[in-house]
Order: sequence, then C-alpha cells, then structure tokens
Amino acid sequence: MVLALRYFEKHDAILEATYPYTSGVSKKKGECKYAEDDHTKVEVASINNVTPDMSNQLKAAIKMGPVSVAIEADKTVFQQYKTGVMDSVDCGTQLDHGVLAVGYGSDNG
Repeated sequence: MVLALRYFEKHDAILEATYPYTSGVSKKKGECKYAEDDHTKVEVASINNVTPDMSNQLKAAIKMGPVSVAIEADKTVFQQYKTGVMDSVDCGTQLDHGVLAVGYGSDNG
C-alpha cells in the first residue's frame, strides 16, 4: 500500500475503466500503460504512517479521512466476520491484505 501511495504522490490517479486491472488474465508480464492525458483530479498530497499499536494515532488519522490499514485476512475469525466491532485476539499479525478504515467506535454502547 505504501508503495502505491508513494507512486500517487508523483502521478495522478487513473480510473479503473481507463486502465483496468488485468492480473491473472495473461501470464505475460505487462507494461505500464500510464498516460498523462487519462489522469483524474484525484491526488495524494502526502502520506503518513501510523506507528503500529498506537490506537490514538490511528483514530486521529481516521478523523482526517479514510486510512489504508494492513490486516491478516487468512484467519478464520476474519473470514467468518459478519458485523459489529471485531475485537478477537485471534486476528493475527502476519499482514497480508490492505483494507480501508473509514471510522471507529463501539457497537451497542
């Protein structure tokens, strides 16, 4: 995620409709097809990392807007999650997925 965000500090984003994701479609290595004329107005002004296990930093970052968060998604507790606040100690620490955190709080008080 950090590498992607750093890339977008210097390059404007392109819509997926203009530059579709094709991994798995072909086994051949593709070439970058970035075209300056196809860019959107979406820009990344700066990126900041939140120190691991610093919930106050994460809350402050989320108050400013959506935050990319790395999680371990191969755990059963995550794969069977349906609703509410996940607070299991079985979440894991071997980060393998990126998700977007858009808020925080409590469920039912």
